Amino acid sequence: MAITNGQKVTGFTNGTAVTAQVTAVANSDGASYNSPASAKSGAANPYGAPGKPSASGKGQSGETTNPQVTLSWGPPNTSTHDVDKLQINIDGKGWENVAVRSGSRTVNVGHSETHSIKVRAVNSRGDAGSTASASATSGSKPKPKPKPPTSWQLTVGGNGTTLESRSCMEYRNSLGDNYGGPGDCKGDHWSYPGNSITATCYIVSGSNRWYYQGSGTRSINNGLLIRGDHVREAGGNRHLNGGAPSGMGTC
Repeated sequence: MAITNGQKVTGFTNGTAVTAQVTAVANSDGASYNSPASAKSGAANPYGAPGKPSASGKGQSGETTNPQVTLSWGPPNTSTHDVDKLQINIDGKGWENVAVRSGSRTVNVGHSETHSIKVRAVNSRGDAGSTASASATSGSKPKPKPKPPTSWQLTVGGNGTTLESRSCMEYRNSLGDNYGGPGDCKGDHWSYPGNSITATCYIVSGSNRWYYQGSGTRSINNGLLIRGDHVREAGGNRHLNGGAPSGMGTC
């Protein structure tokens, strides 16, 4: 083939020894004259470029009880590159050889950890090509579930209740004994509209629910019960005879 000085010649078989001979060609009087061929050059082994592989990372979003990341890699196009080895380096712990094909590694790690991978191809000559890199972050630690409430804030009277003036609170084992009629409540165990009650549980008696006051505006009533239709949840607009606050149990 005709070549010029410094020309790059391609098309050789990768890793196969190649020699060269040079013949000078002179064109004169419309004719070409070839010189004798030179001696063969020393043998040289041509090697293709290893190319650049691919790298990717898949992490987790949000909370998880199983934190992990998946790091993946792939070789360059082996039909157009000389790929003798494929190497990966996870978290900078050193290069290791892997099969010259796509692969992945799932790593169980701690919560909210970022892990990285680097990938490179090495040709038959031992030359490494460009490095591809990627990273991925594992999911976060689940937040503790809130503890269920142990007390509920109730308001005496107001919107949605049946209370007209005030409510006489009763002892659990003698419901109805304190109330002696309008204006009569034994022990002055009245509870007035707007009073606050911290309730911890309720009982059912007949068609009524009665709510236990653990503490409240009138401490004299601590340990007594108030009728459900005379109270509502703080900020609520219905009485509690038809249903207790969410999560409240019986006494």
